[in-house]
Amino acid sequence: MPGDRDVTERVAASGLSPEQALLGRERRRQIAEALAKLPERQRSVFVLSHVEGRTSREVSALTGLNESTVRVHLFRAIRKLRALLANDTIAAPAGELKGKRRVTS
Repeated sequence: MPGDRDVTERVAASGLSPEQALLGRERRRQIAEALAKLPERQRSVFVLSHVEGRTSREVSALTGLNESTVRVHLFRAIRKLRALLANDTIAAPAGELKGKRRVTS
């Protein structure tokens, strides 16, 4: 198929192995899903701060939130994202965790 060749060329040009490219796409999907689970304020503060690279002061000006409130929302967003992503890693099939120990309870 013509589209398959484009994907193959992009992966080859990126210098990543097909496995690395697949794992990267999967991790980006997991992050997007975890972000979607955050409350709206936490998500917007996180995106403005970590994706767009804005300071707490800039985020405060854009959202109308107090600077300290921005920092609290950011702290809570990061804490929740870590928990959500840790759960995704634990629940991932063993084949996706090649070379990593799998945590079980």
